[in-house]
Amino acid sequence: MLVLKNDEQVLPASQKSSILAIVQRNEDVILCNDPVLSHQMLPNSLAGRFDSVDHVIVDETPSEIQIFETIARAKNADLIVFGLYGGRKLAAETIEMLEKLIALRPVVVLIAQSPYVIESLPAGVKGVICGFGITPFMFDAAADLIAGKLKPTAKLPVTVNNELPRGFAVEMK
Repeated sequence: MLVLKNDEQVLPASQKSSILAIVQRNEDVILCNDPVLSHQMLPNSLAGRFDSVDHVIVDETPSEIQIFETIARAKNADLIVFGLYGGRKLAAETIEMLEKLIALRPVVVLIAQSPYVIESLPAGVKGVICGFGITPFMFDAAADLIAGKLKPTAKLPVTVNNELPRGFAVEMK
């Protein structure tokens, strides 16, 4: 588990925080047809650590209706945790949704696979966590990190760009 960004010390979050977990549908999760691997992993992990967790599942290219619903639900949250499950580049609609969310509440993005997707994130994202895998264990560790129960110790295993070289990590206090 690796923290790549923690602006304004958005992490860790208080247990009393109201969390909105946003999960992008991912073909790998859908095709595995596994009762354990599901799009509910992130919300379920967060629900075990925070008093109030809502969630919404959106497509990798979210529709206008999905964006509208997500923005409406975000108004009731203290913190938004956006789970990105794959890819190196975000759809324009996902970036648009993230920008609207950033205008409302602090946003933490959990990158479940490739750290290169960080280059597509809007600048206003307050926190970025990278987990390197879509498993219940990774989501539990991410939820523990967000709740302050786990100190990240990993370092970036690859160079993403000049600002994120191999070995980079943000330390949490």
